[in-house]
Amino acid sequence: MIGTSAPFNPPAPPTAGDCGSSPVPATPAGFDQSAAAPSHFDELRGSASSDTPLPLTPDWQRFFSALPDASPAALDLHQARLQRLIRDNGISYTAQGKMPATLRPWELNLFPLLLRHEEWQHLAAGIRQRMQLLEQVMADVYGPQTLMQQGWLPPALIQGHPGYLRPMHGIVQQRYLHIAAFDLIRDHAGLWWLMAQRTQAPSGLGYLIENRHVMRQLFPEGFNQLKVATITEAYRSFLDTLRQQCQPLVEDGAAPTLVLLTPGAHSKTWFEQAYLARYLGLTLVQGHDLTVRGNKLYLKTLHGLVRVHGMLRRVDDSWMDPLELRPESREGIPGLLQAMRASQVIVANSPGSSFLESPALQGFLAPLARHVLGEPLAIPALPTWWCGEAAVRTGAEQQLHDYAIKPTYSGSELHDSFPTRLGRELDAEELEQLRNDMRNQGDDFTLQHYAPLSQMPAWVHSENRQEGYPAMRSLVLRLFALSDGEGWRVLPGGMARLAAGDDSIMSMQNGGSSADVWVTGSINPAIAQPPRDHASEPERIVSRTAENLFWLGRYTERAENAVRLQLLTLDSLQQLDRPGPALRHWLRQLLLDQQLVSSETPADLPDEQLARELMRQWQDRGCAAQGNIASMARTAAELRGQLPHQHWHLVQEAETHMRALRTDNGEQPGHSPMDLASQLHQLSHAMAAVTGVQLDRLQRDAGWQLLMLGRWIERLSFVAGALLPASTSGTPLDGQTAATLTALFDQHLQQPRMQSFGPPAAEAWHTLTGSTRHPRSLRWVLEQISITLQALPPLPFSPAMPDSVPLAQQIDSLQASLQQAASAPSDSSHLLRQCIQLAMMLTDDITRTYFHPADPATHSVGA
Repeated sequence: MIGTSAPFNPPAPPTAGDCGSSPVPATPAGFDQSAAAPSHFDELRGSASSDTPLPLTPDWQRFFSALPDASPAALDLHQARLQRLIRDNGISYTAQGKMPATLRPWELNLFPLLLRHEEWQHLAAGIRQRMQLLEQVMADVYGPQTLMQQGWLPPALIQGHPGYLRPMHGIVQQRYLHIAAFDLIRDHAGLWWLMAQRTQAPSGLGYLIENRHVMRQLFPEGFNQLKVATITEAYRSFLDTLRQQCQPLVEDGAAPTLVLLTPGAHSKTWFEQAYLARYLGLTLVQGHDLTVRGNKLYLKTLHGLVRVHGMLRRVDDSWMDPLELRPESREGIPGLLQAMRASQVIVANSPGSSFLESPALQGFLAPLARHVLGEPLAIPALPTWWCGEAAVRTGAEQQLHDYAIKPTYSGSELHDSFPTRLGRELDAEELEQLRNDMRNQGDDFTLQHYAPLSQMPAWVHSENRQEGYPAMRSLVLRLFALSDGEGWRVLPGGMARLAAGDDSIMSMQNGGSSADVWVTGSINPAIAQPPRDHASEPERIVSRTAENLFWLGRYTERAENAVRLQLLTLDSLQQLDRPGPALRHWLRQLLLDQQLVSSETPADLPDEQLARELMRQWQDRGCAAQGNIASMARTAAELRGQLPHQHWHLVQEAETHMRALRTDNGEQPGHSPMDLASQLHQLSHAMAAVTGVQLDRLQRDAGWQLLMLGRWIERLSFVAGALLPASTSGTPLDGQTAATLTALFDQHLQQPRMQSFGPPAAEAWHTLTGSTRHPRSLRWVLEQISITLQALPPLPFSPAMPDSVPLAQQIDSLQASLQQAASAPSDSSHLLRQCIQLAMMLTDDITRTYFHPADPATHSVGA
């Protein structure tokens, strides 16, 4: 079971000509005493740990020699730059797997893991060999099943695994495995061992690109002098191979359509999925964005159904098709397996590979390789024993302290699933309980030999030290194999996962971090560039994306209006002239309509108490202003792959200000309406920045038209609703109210004003109803709605729609009416209610037309 692996032999020290600089300097301060823990391999020195620290390897010496300054202060500065890059680029992961989620900044080590090109070549050859073996196992398990019949694989382990999908049996694929990730460890002697393999929907390819992008900015000289291999070509080759496999499915000879299927924003690696889709030029989709018609897979877009030929998936196996797998799944596509049976779509990876991830399988692959491939495995797996075999279980019970105890069926709802535990860390009572559990249900347990992990340097900080310092951290190396035209290509680089502190088990959730992996000494190093230019791709806006953009516009406008109204109210209450009856009636009615004060708020509430009521509302989680900002942030999260990072960063900033309003403005002594107004101003500025990005940083495609249409519809409803109380009040519209009306939409809130000498009522009313230049005039907003509706695409698959511009005549008629009756609020209530009704009708019509169209193809997915 234990194979052989080439030990690590450090190359000869580089010459000055190799480095392109002066002779290698001494070990940087602080690193001379940093060494791996006993029994661990020291990556920094290329040898087992020693009582006497050895010199750094030539590559590490060259890395530090490329730094102008390797002092602790300089490395602290690099660390600060790294964290700033991660924050500015928005690299994150989700701490929880459900909403509301907690986004955490991605953890990236300051130093890369350095692997010589010759060493990587040995690992790459071993991984390609394993990919060949796993592909043949998949083809046999879902085909003739001779390996189980002949006893090379135990049927109880394979067919008893929840990852074995019976509906996949008989579905022949040109290639089952397109992507796989392999977790490797190095023992104290420098030998590499396989610890685990990920074939279902392996993560990390997006984070790997971002890690490399950040590290190359931090250490450009070291990157160039070490001749680090590029990783771009492997991505490009993978895409080209996937397109070639899909090309026979294209009827008209055009380029095939490829998508990336994601579970959605609740996924722990949502950022990576959105980033990878953008980097590869793939359309990011969720299950309900796709449909099967006539055994073919289609994407729902604003322009109709678009045939999908290939899919890169990040949804787990059993959730891929609710018709044949898990019926409760909302992440998959009904009928997908039927489309695969008909060979009408390529899925990478094919569903049904998760049984390959079971650690128990590693115990059977070494002899299987000799049988199937006729050769031993170049990279051996850690000695592994499946306790579903009685003889193995009996012999292993007394040696648990030497093993890691792993669940055979991780994540299964039918079997005992538990976190990996180390036998040496269990006490006598826990070991005895484990033995009892193994006797009762042995197949749930797999034992894997524990080997102390190699360690590499990390730059850490502690409270009792002013400067950072180097510390050694245990690591697991993850390498990726991607399909190419001939077989599989291993990325010349990867991602190392580092343990937190002295932990022996890797977990990003528990404080672990990542490190970029540099393959040094490459023959043809190059700068990573996007794998292809997809600017010429046709515009394909997914219907769900279009709906999210529409509602993003609405939520943004609502949030801005709520903040502006609260600022206006506080400003009016603090003016030298107290609000008169007309103004108080208008403010109270508008605050009630926008749900910014309770309906139980007395009409004659004193000014100071009304201001306090606004503060109290921010403590209520049902506050409408909070809800609008939270909805805006949630919708923006769904659109991370379609919108610039600047937009996401500003939305988060607005959400941060919103939380500060909630937590800092309670009824504690010392908090006043002045404090609330100051924080509302900060929130207003953040919202103005979000609006600026939406107006000036997005491509003017149909998605942008829908985003702006959402804003115009919301603005139409809000302006009409704001004017309605003034038109229905028995109190005439006075100059004070007219000035406040103007301020609400012009944002003249910073300076005191003499309200009694505000604009004449007729002038203010005309500006907000009949003006053709004011961006919040009802007439101007209606004109923008009409222009935007005409710019939207027609829908060829909805012949029942008589006109692609709904309600055009109503809009024209209303514009004409506003032009004629824009001089005074008297008798305007009917027109204002028409505007509000039009906003609701437009929302319903757009939703029915573009987001949930009536598709005439009502036959079953298999027809």
